[in-house]
Amino acid sequence: MKNLFLITLITCTTISAMGQLSTVSNDKPMGYVNPALQNYDLEKGVVSVSYVINPLVKDTIPAGILAIAEFKINEKLRVGVSAFQVENRLSKSQTAKAYLSYKLELEPGNYIIVGANIGAYTDEVRVTEFNKVFAPNKFSYGPDSSATGKESGIDLGVGIAYSYNGFQVGLGFGKVNRPAAYPFPISEIEKAYNPSDPKDSFFVHKDTSVMLESGNFGIEINFNAIYEWNLNENIKILHSLHVGNLDLAGVDYLGLQNIVKINNRHSIGLGAFYNGTPGFIGSLGYGISEDFKVEVATFFTQDLNFDPTVGKYGDYVNDGYQPSFEFNLRYEF
Repeated sequence: MKNLFLITLITCTTISAMGQLSTVSNDKPMGYVNPALQNYDLEKGVVSVSYVINPLVKDTIPAGILAIAEFKINEKLRVGVSAFQVENRLSKSQTAKAYLSYKLELEPGNYIIVGANIGAYTDEVRVTEFNKVFAPNKFSYGPDSSATGKESGIDLGVGIAYSYNGFQVGLGFGKVNRPAAYPFPISEIEKAYNPSDPKDSFFVHKDTSVMLESGNFGIEINFNAIYEWNLNENIKILHSLHVGNLDLAGVDYLGLQNIVKINNRHSIGLGAFYNGTPGFIGSLGYGISEDFKVEVATFFTQDLNFDPTVGKYGDYVNDGYQPSFEFNLRYEF
């Protein structure tokens, strides 16, 4: 039962990377999670580039990258492009896509925004790392699979949002075409009974084989609620709630950020998130000008590392909270 809990925990803490880069500050255009979110005050456009590193964790994690460019064609129509790469010990995901959104006025100040995107992706499950999680085991493969666990294809998405007086709420639907993917390997779990008491049942982790064959992505559903209001003429406050990969089984990521913007240049933010384990967010932004801004966001989360000396087969242990850093450059024009 302990192993079953461990597998669930590790899967939850890493699965958010399969679809998108979640642990980044929301003080940027959000069209990369929902093409209908027009939550940025644009004159003509904005370019945003983020570089995400985890320098203090024991298990080396390559840097993540998120690049966004968004342009206002007119008051109703916007277009944009985004690209990201993110990887961790169990997976690697790369995506590049283009999106557009159109604003429909219901009545003065009330808008419905619809959006769509199309892009290309590469998704990889690192099967060798699962030898640690499921050890000892024997991997087997379907006729259409390979030892790399890698798939590429086209990603289609749509979104809808409602906007009123600084408040926006939206739903984004990614991978609606159900493109190909290698699901995370699943070990064999078997129900067993106590011979002396047939009513006493429990689950046994057989831990002998993992079947890996090509499958399909489920539809990724993201929920966002954003509210920005003016405390006075010099200070704005942004509240941003992001729920990633929402379905009947729960969510993969839940994050809330509160960001204070000063003189339309500088910013300071605090927040919290949950992606299998709880974490905390802090951010600090400096405006070189009103158009050119630099922000550093820090995400504190548990550093889980496999220790083969723990227990019979080894176990993941928590080496404490460690920060990851997002360095963001943003230029508005």
